[in-house]
Amino acid sequence: SLKQYLDLDKEIQKLEKKLLEVQGFIDRVIKKTQVKDYKEKASEKAQRENQENLDKYEAEFQVVKDSIQKLQDLKKWLQNKSSWWVIVT
Repeated sequence: SLKQYLDLDKEIQKLEKKLLEVQGFIDRVIKKTQVKDYKEKASEKAQRENQENLDKYEAEFQVVKDSIQKLQDLKKWLQNKSSWWVIVT
């Protein structure tokens, strides 16, 4: 059985922890860019790097969020399948 190889709850918890970590990165970049006079004081290179980091973290956030959803869907599917199996047998 798949459950023997994969503890879905544990994997979901790992991903939720990762999601919080990535959200922290996003928050830090946003905080940097919202400083008064940021556009005037930060170099173009720094602004570009901050935007690239923000884009990267937001993309990673979405990937992790999607992965959590897929594992939750798989968990529901397996629970329904095992319930169905119990009814049939």
